[in-house]
Amino acid sequence: RNCDTAVHSTSLLGEFVHSGFNTLANHITKQRKDQEDLHFETHKQHLEMFRGLYLSLGELAHKKDKRIEEIDRAIQQSHIQQELAAETLNPNAKKYSDAKKELLRVRDDVEDDLNELKEKAQLALNNFAISEKALCEAGFNFIHPTVEQQEQELELKAKMVEYKAI
Repeated sequence: RNCDTAVHSTSLLGEFVHSGFNTLANHITKQRKDQEDLHFETHKQHLEMFRGLYLSLGELAHKKDKRIEEIDRAIQQSHIQQELAAETLNPNAKKYSDAKKELLRVRDDVEDDLNELKEKAQLALNNFAISEKALCEAGFNFIHPTVEQQEQELELKAKMVEYKAI
C-alpha cells in the first residue's frame, strides 16, 4: 500500500512538473513571438526613418550639386571679366580677381558640404543593411529608398529638361 501511494504521489508530482514545464515553454514561445514582432516593427520604423533621411539627404545633395554648377559658371564669368580687364588695363581687374578667389572659396565650402552629405548618406545606408536584411527575410515588400531617391532625381531632371524645352 505504501508503494502504491509512493507511485501515485510520484506520478502526480511528475504530472505537476511536466505541466509546469509545458506552461513555461508556452510562455517562452509567446515571449519569443512578441520579441520577434517587436523587432519586425522596429525594423519597419527604421525603414521609415531611413527613407525620410535618405530622401532628404538626396534632395540636399542635388541642391548642392546645382549650387556648385552655378558657382562654376560664376567663376568662368569672373575669369573672363578678369582677363578682359587685364587686357584693357582696367583698374577693376583686381576686383574681378578677388571675386574669383571668393567664388573659389565658396565652391570649396559647398563641395565640402556635399561630400559630408554623401558620407552621411553612405553611413545611413550601411546602418540600414541590418534592417533591410531582416525585412527581406520576413517577406516584407518595400521599395528601397535608394531606388526611390534615384527615381525622384530622374523625375526632377526630366522636368528640368521639359521646362528648358519650353
